[in-house]
Amino acid sequence: MTMLLRSRFCANLRLPLTLPSSTRLLTTPTSHSREHGRSGRVWSWGIGVDGKLGHGDQSLVMCPKIVDELDGCRVQAVSCGATHSVALLKGLTNGQVFAWGSNFYGQAGYIPEHSGFFDEDDDDQVSLPTRVKGELTNEDVVDVVCGDYHTVALAKSGKVYTWGGGLLGNASEFNDSNPQPLTFFHDIGRRVLSISANGPTTAVLAVPSGNLAAPPEVYAWGYITAPNGTLLKATSPVLLAGALKSRVESIVAGRGCLGVISLDGGKRTCTIFGVGGRVQRDLFLEQKSENVVDILEGQQNGVVDVGTGMKKIAVGDDFGLLLQENGTLNTLRLPGTATLTDPEPLQLSNIIDMSIGPQAAVCLDSAGQIFAWGDEFLFSESKQEETKRWWEIWRDRGKDQHKENVQTKSLFDKIVTEEPRRVGVCQGARGVAVGWDHFLCRGSDQVGDI
Repeated sequence: MTMLLRSRFCANLRLPLTLPSSTRLLTTPTSHSREHGRSGRVWSWGIGVDGKLGHGDQSLVMCPKIVDELDGCRVQAVSCGATHSVALLKGLTNGQVFAWGSNFYGQAGYIPEHSGFFDEDDDDQVSLPTRVKGELTNEDVVDVVCGDYHTVALAKSGKVYTWGGGLLGNASEFNDSNPQPLTFFHDIGRRVLSISANGPTTAVLAVPSGNLAAPPEVYAWGYITAPNGTLLKATSPVLLAGALKSRVESIVAGRGCLGVISLDGGKRTCTIFGVGGRVQRDLFLEQKSENVVDILEGQQNGVVDVGTGMKKIAVGDDFGLLLQENGTLNTLRLPGTATLTDPEPLQLSNIIDMSIGPQAAVCLDSAGQIFAWGDEFLFSESKQEETKRWWEIWRDRGKDQHKENVQTKSLFDKIVTEEPRRVGVCQGARGVAVGWDHFLCRGSDQVGDI
């Protein structure tokens, strides 16, 4: 797991904007975001430590459960960090970000009314969905994504905002609970089109501000693993030079790597830059980081033809999932070589979304059924007590003892050799997200969409 050391001084370096006085923690979603949106809702399940499930407590929830505070809202996107969650609500006038869970590094964007060196521990947890304000208050947010301990939002204006812990792209390593716009892209005359984050890595797709039809460019910051295992660190966005050779359509951040989807000569391919996150995690605390300045050459670690019907790609530690427009789901093996394996179909149909986390993968079909692979203790209701006991071991005695109790079979091997577990049904669901040990599912953001 990516580890960060927090300094309260750094976290509160900027004077916080206090939230309005309220009898409850929640800054309630407005009637505008609820109006005509009864099909919109958010479900969550998993290990509720730090309040990251949004139910107001830290309970273990084994099946999808509606987050009451967001019921009836028009939810455009959801995303999971390691210990926090975010949702993008679609209002009548603008998109609004709500966050909950751990605020230890400021990743939930919650600003207590009184901040200082001796804050109460309660300020580190946001147990109910709370609107992220500050400079986002008047922005129309169109997308939001989580890294492990940070959050990234894209405004309709093309501005990118970051907050939380680690490398936020602002040329520093300070934690910050105040969403701050990155001035980098304005300074170089670029407008950001899309964002992606995973673990310690963030990537964006951008074009020249005066020529929106120009070929998009890929920028990244955070940690990216080189083929030799060296960790490359960028505190500000760097240009991925290797992606300039193709007409890039979209990007997806992996844990220490980047997937770049391009369309050239009628052929759509996915190119992986950097190796999978398993190597990155092993070396994170042991390998000396190398500073990256301005341009990242980015050696290609694999190219695969993904076909013309591609809907979405997700990247895990050493594999990927490819979702086609026809509802089929395929696996992609991501070795540290120049050749990826061809997509292999799974025996599932009518899939509309999927997501990969460090310990589990989930997919959603058109009937709202949730299927999952991973540690059985995340999905078996009969194992709740044992799950709680294992989590206590993780927290109280350290991750090494936890590792002794878990299976060594990789997530990729489980996906290709085991039948997925049917976790539950989320009627009207349109999207899913996976964290380290918790899950989110969202309903529709369209009026009257069932």
